Amino acid sequence: MEDIITNVSLEMTPAPNELLQDIGLDFNTTSSNSHNVTPMDDMTGISPQYSLAETIVIVFFLTILVFCSVAGNLLVCIAILTDRKLRKTSNYFIISLAVADMCMAILVMSFAASNDIIGYWVSPTVQT
Repeated sequence: MEDIITNVSLEMTPAPNELLQDIGLDFNTTSSNSHNVTPMDDMTGISPQYSLAETIVIVFFLTILVFCSVAGNLLVCIAILTDRKLRKTSNYFIISLAVADMCMAILVMSFAASNDIIGYWVSPTVQT
């Protein structure tokens, strides 16, 4: 009985290459374009790791996340700058953090979201 259970469990365990292919990594194939992590569909620009419906949902939530981050930090800056009681030296540090967080949301999160959805870096790279 124990041999049957061992044989069944070994047959059901996927090979390491199959696991890597399931998450989008395939080390057995070579690519002439080394900066593309995943191959693209012909003219859609959508990474094959997500279906169209999944891509729409992910883009929607990432866009909401960026807008909420910018709006929340903008409200912090407006609140501190318009209320006299909040204009203290310690709150200027809060404004500095809010401005830095807005820059992160605008400059970093938007490019990272496009990189995650499309599957490769769209912007030009800097050659050193």
